Amino acid sequence: MRFYTYGAPGTRTDNLRTEDVIRDYKECGFNVFPLFGLNHYDGEGWENSNAKKCFTLCKKIGIKELFLDDWRIYKLSMYGDKLIGDDSDCKFKSTDELDDYVRECMKEYIHEDNLLGFRLHDEPFCDLLKSYAQTYRSVKRVAKEFGRENVYIQINLNPMITNIYERLCPERNKEIDVAYEEYIDAFLKETGADRLCVDNYPFRTNIHGGRFLDGYYRCFQILQKKCKQYNAEFGFVLQSFEMVHKRIPSATAGYRRLTTLNQMMLQMNSALGFGVREISFYTYITMYNDNESAWRAEDGSSFLGYNNDKTHIYEFGKIAIAYAKALNKTLVNYQFNGAKILVSEGAKDYSKYYLGCGEYKKADGSLGHAEFDNSFKPSVIKNASISKDILLVCEHQNSDGNIIYMFENVSDHIFQKDLKSMSFSVEFAKEFKKAKIFDGEKFNDIELNDACYQTELAVGEATWIMLIKD
Repeated sequence: MRFYTYGAPGTRTDNLRTEDVIRDYKECGFNVFPLFGLNHYDGEGWENSNAKKCFTLCKKIGIKELFLDDWRIYKLSMYGDKLIGDDSDCKFKSTDELDDYVRECMKEYIHEDNLLGFRLHDEPFCDLLKSYAQTYRSVKRVAKEFGRENVYIQINLNPMITNIYERLCPERNKEIDVAYEEYIDAFLKETGADRLCVDNYPFRTNIHGGRFLDGYYRCFQILQKKCKQYNAEFGFVLQSFEMVHKRIPSATAGYRRLTTLNQMMLQMNSALGFGVREISFYTYITMYNDNESAWRAEDGSSFLGYNNDKTHIYEFGKIAIAYAKALNKTLVNYQFNGAKILVSEGAKDYSKYYLGCGEYKKADGSLGHAEFDNSFKPSVIKNASISKDILLVCEHQNSDGNIIYMFENVSDHIFQKDLKSMSFSVEFAKEFKKAKIFDGEKFNDIELNDACYQTELAVGEATWIMLIKD
């Protein structure tokens, strides 16, 4: 399982490209180093480049995989329909010309034994899919010529959120979840990609106190469905801060909503629950000298502060990664079956954020109302009840038919009237008298009383239970 960040050490200043700083990155649990920002490569001469320095340092520290922003190749994926063609404004006249260019770029560093692969344009919309796909396939072809049979390409697509509806569905004539599924389809068909990753922010703020992102779990559903359909690896980006706060000039927020450990774990459990097998975080460092600092990546919301000090986010991330690594030892042998959301009586007023996808205007002036598909019927659950809040249920099954359930309290703490945990109980099929419960490090044996299990779950907390037939 791969773990990496956006904004890894070295993306701000030279003083972050040191053994100690990269060792801290590794000790947090990250095993892949992305060469973004000032560490990207732009043909300036490989041996003396920042990128090469990172390759050398990572090899010394024991990080065995790096992926590169070769800025010359990255920019090719941004040409839209003007990358290859006979028009005078096209970059290349033929696929062969494109491959020649990519080959000339790659030959400088392709020999590096800890080169995992490349990153192309971040969050391409529909208008860039053609050049993205052409670049993607060229990189794959040329890397294969150099003996790299299946070079890694990091892919980060857009999430399903209403404020980008028009760029997912230019005609604005479909429900947003249908348009989003078609966007993912188009990407995977054009590229033939074997993985995808999406960056999404569940925690929002505004003048009224905040809200959970509409459609967050519907987005997970669609991505899991497409990964299964195309046999693609599923990656996801977890957030270290809330989306939209007071630093955006147009925002209505007037305060910061600092990330808690429970919020970090809510994201991690949700991702693992939906079958994610590659985890990234945004963001690792504070970037005051970057234009993004107007609304994100400021002190208090990153793993490292501006003075390179480890923040509470670093400690939370370290806990979450260790948890995921331990759990993945078992989950790697299981496949996602489906998910269901249960809403308590007291949570109905804000359940629309979990079951709905927000409002958006179609071309005919009507408002769209897509929803989470809550039709999944868990295989061996007879009954489940909760005292409060909102419960996410995810089912996983291995080739022997054994089942693992995740039960997670996914309520945002912003909605809670008090700090008491949800009381939760579940009744399984009668043949189950034993189970194993994950304690954060390993699965432990328990006895089921009349095939029932009950516990309490704080916001963001999950129980993973492996059922054992008698």
